[in-house]
Amino acid sequence: MWRKFLFLGVATFLSAQTIGEFLEKVKDTPDYKLEAVAEKEFKAGKERAEGSLYPKITLFASGEHYSDPASMKPFLPTDASKIAMEGGGYPFSKNIGKIGVELQMPLFIKSIYETKKQMKLLMESSRWKKKVALLEREAMVVGEIAQYNYLHALQRALASKARSIETTKRAVAIGVRNGRLPKFKLMRLEDSLHQIQLQQEEIARKIAQSEDKIYQLTETNISSPLSFTSNPAPIRQRKGGLPFPVKPLKYQIEAGRAGVAKEKSKAYPKVVLDAKGYRAFGKAYDNGESLALNFGQIGLYLQWDILDRSRRGDLEKAKVDLLKARLNYAKTLKNLKSQRERLWKELNIVEKEIIHARNSLRLKLQLLRSAKVAFKLNRMSVEDYLKYEDDVAQQRADLAKYQAVRQGILANLALLAGVDLKEVFK
Repeated sequence: MWRKFLFLGVATFLSAQTIGEFLEKVKDTPDYKLEAVAEKEFKAGKERAEGSLYPKITLFASGEHYSDPASMKPFLPTDASKIAMEGGGYPFSKNIGKIGVELQMPLFIKSIYETKKQMKLLMESSRWKKKVALLEREAMVVGEIAQYNYLHALQRALASKARSIETTKRAVAIGVRNGRLPKFKLMRLEDSLHQIQLQQEEIARKIAQSEDKIYQLTETNISSPLSFTSNPAPIRQRKGGLPFPVKPLKYQIEAGRAGVAKEKSKAYPKVVLDAKGYRAFGKAYDNGESLALNFGQIGLYLQWDILDRSRRGDLEKAKVDLLKARLNYAKTLKNLKSQRERLWKELNIVEKEIIHARNSLRLKLQLLRSAKVAFKLNRMSVEDYLKYEDDVAQQRADLAKYQAVRQGILANLALLAGVDLKEVFK
């Protein structure tokens, strides 16, 4: 028996969930991991630009056939008499094989440096965007769990209302049997209980939908209300300043400037180092002697595209991208500042509503107790009595709604302030 209780205790412990655990699960979802992939893409672009600055070494081998004897390597006229005196073969052949190595290295290509700078800025923008995406999804989780708790609060309010009516119904049933109360009052109470059951079924459907949304955001199942507290102090400490979600947009503007500079830099001359060495194999065309000759060369090359109309279009596109980044930043900043100001006002209002709702609930409960007595003494109609029941249930629902709204507002303010939601919600 004790093993059974131990197992039940462990199972209960393992199924326990906190708001922090749900927020932590956001990092494991595919939607959030896509943001990390975007950062890796820009990192790969930066590494590709950096790699262009390093030497490129290529091994090569070839076999060539010519209709007439061709030179296996550059041949000096003064070497002809020496080869003739030694009886050697001339380095010309119809079939030539080569094996060698080539080294190419950019010494100055300004566009590579600008590309590297642009990729670095885009990578930084993506890194901040990933942080914003995490806070956005965490805020959605808090809001959805707050809504989930609110729906359960509605269920509890309706259940409490049903229990209260059921208690009154039993007292009325006794009065009906004794002939002191008319039967229609009992029937009216029974109908009210059926209406409550219909409302509960509708709320149960919404709860199932909310559970599905929470699972999509966290890939974690929730089966019961999740109580948590909120501490707005960390948010108030960062009340001013730039809204956090605009940080990646600032880096996008800088990346846009680097993009314009990159396109302009393509008009600069390029300096490239090229070195090659190979060993050529073939048979001399005059005496068939097998030859194996070495040759090497190194050169410094200047390349300057003085006319390339396609660059003009690329430059204009880069300027348009920069303009779009600036306008997007200005628009987003204006909207977020306005949203932040509105949320702080709404927070002050909803906190007052919570206080008034609690006070009103206490009064409505007192009125309901008096209404029950009056109804049982046949001094109040069924409709008037049920109105008091409705008022209490509605006030409980309103209080839960205000609390859910407050938590949702705090989650969005935490996002705008760039505060870790796990510091706000416990």
